[in-house]
Amino acid sequence: FKFKIHYLQECLIMQELICEHEIRNIHCACQDAEDLTHFAYITKDHASKSHYCHVFCVNTMDQATEVILTLGQAFEVAYQMALREGCSLTNRGTNGHTRSRSV
Repeated sequence: FKFKIHYLQECLIMQELICEHEIRNIHCACQDAEDLTHFAYITKDHASKSHYCHVFCVNTMDQATEVILTLGQAFEVAYQMALREGCSLTNRGTNGHTRSRSV
């Protein structure tokens, strides 16, 4: 899965690709609680082992909410696919707590 962010310019049908990340490299996503037109997600570059925070501002809170909900659905689909493929997505810590691993 790849997640693409498209910026839809007002009154135009043209879309411009802003960035593209594989869903397995997105570790978390959120929408700002105070300004609902902002959302962000964190990615990891496995080659450099660096984390990057991507913050976006859109015209309406509905657009930001749609992106966050779509990401949530993509996480769920990726998780279900990994389960079907027999991947183990959880690890037991020494204290018995379960830790999730990004897909």
